[in-house]
Amino acid sequence: MIRMHSSSTRWSGAALILALAAIAPAGAQRLATTGPITRLPAPVPIDTTGRFLAAAVRVGDDFFIAGQPTERALREMHDQGVTTVVNLRSPEEMQNQVKFDERAVVGQLGMKYVYLPMRGTPEFPYSPEAVTKLAAAVAGANGKVLLHCTVAWRASHLWAAYLIHERGVDVETALTNARAINLMDDHRMGPGGRQPVEDFLDRTLPTLGHPQTTPPQTAAPQAKRPPINGGLPDVSPDGKLIAFVRDGDGVAPGLYVIGVDGSNERRLADAPNGPPHWLPDGSGVYYGVGQFNEDSSDVRVVKLSGGAPTLLERIPARGATMTADMKSLYASSGKWPNLGLVHIPIGTHQMHHITQKPGAYFNIAIGPDERLAFTHADSGMRMQLWTIKSGELQPITHIAAEEGSPQWPSWSPDGKSIALQVGKYNQKEPASNTSHVWLVDAGTGAARKLAPHDRAYLDETPAYFPDGKRIAFQSDRTGRMEIWIMNVDGTGARQVTK
Repeated sequence: MIRMHSSSTRWSGAALILALAAIAPAGAQRLATTGPITRLPAPVPIDTTGRFLAAAVRVGDDFFIAGQPTERALREMHDQGVTTVVNLRSPEEMQNQVKFDERAVVGQLGMKYVYLPMRGTPEFPYSPEAVTKLAAAVAGANGKVLLHCTVAWRASHLWAAYLIHERGVDVETALTNARAINLMDDHRMGPGGRQPVEDFLDRTLPTLGHPQTTPPQTAAPQAKRPPINGGLPDVSPDGKLIAFVRDGDGVAPGLYVIGVDGSNERRLADAPNGPPHWLPDGSGVYYGVGQFNEDSSDVRVVKLSGGAPTLLERIPARGATMTADMKSLYASSGKWPNLGLVHIPIGTHQMHHITQKPGAYFNIAIGPDERLAFTHADSGMRMQLWTIKSGELQPITHIAAEEGSPQWPSWSPDGKSIALQVGKYNQKEPASNTSHVWLVDAGTGAARKLAPHDRAYLDETPAYFPDGKRIAFQSDRTGRMEIWIMNVDGTGARQVTK
């Protein structure tokens, strides 16, 4: 069991915010006013635990910019003198992802609620009008201001535009300040090829980031891969069903389940952005919606009994995996490749970082006693499987580079071994790509290849059966990607989807 510790546990919420105020940079000033800002204070981070989603800062003496606040955070903000709350989230977000009535709580506390929904859509655009409305809200605040969205990304862009257009701050100073909050122009853009701050200002900012690269792959490279009739399998807790994804080849893309004998296939939901996972109680499947290079994702649940998928949690992270008690998630959070592993108790809006230094961490698998195995890549993108003990990273595998890149761990039920894929991929010559399923001893790191083959095909993304005797995996050995099953010693391989 990994235990997270935080120095914030020594403080009450109000005391912590007071402490942060006490250590503000010398000369901090009031910003919830009008007129030019001659010296812009640097953002001071606020502890988010139990208070805000993803990010929260104070700028100057009287301006707070944050992700979604909890009721607790709103009450603490009120106690610290906040008189106006400006919310940028869309009505759909507030209805589906916030478990309390924010407008009502703000009203009960006697604060002014200013609702400026924006999402970069025709209905809720990023526009100069939003900057004007924010300026009016700030001018009439008569006290401190809290500006928030989901993870402070939209809020950071609007803050930068407000500083430039309304307060006379030069572009580079405003962008540097907003980047220190959560602007993230190195890997995020709004619609139409422009960043939101450019839409807010209705002009191009040449020094702003405009990334055009594709997101990193959390599995093997996808260029010119075969059609996926079955991929990313996960076996149900009773060992009777396999959840998988399908994408193209004349069949409706989506999330499917099928009997291990190939019978009773049915579609459950639209295709997820990543692998499906069974709920630990076997009642349904959960999956992520949100691209790997975005700053947040939805974790959705679809039940076997039927009905539309429901939102379990929106998290400032991707690649979430649920604990056996169904109370929390582990995921990757941050800006690729500077990610961190995080632990998120479901329903709390809390995110606990469990890695000390940023890096490429993904493909998280949870074993017995919440032991983690995950893919970690160094600066040269050389991959191995790792775990973490007492806050320290420890390697699990030591696969030779000539064998390929290890990733996609799956724990055996007894926690003694891990199945993984090890593959060699060349996007310039995809016909030469090859991958095998391997087993590694979780204690010693001793590894062996299952079902060795000389032909250039891919055996990937293994998933243990609950009996520990079989492994499900995806393979394109027939010319397109299908779900297969083999014994844990590599024998008896048979195709499930057809």
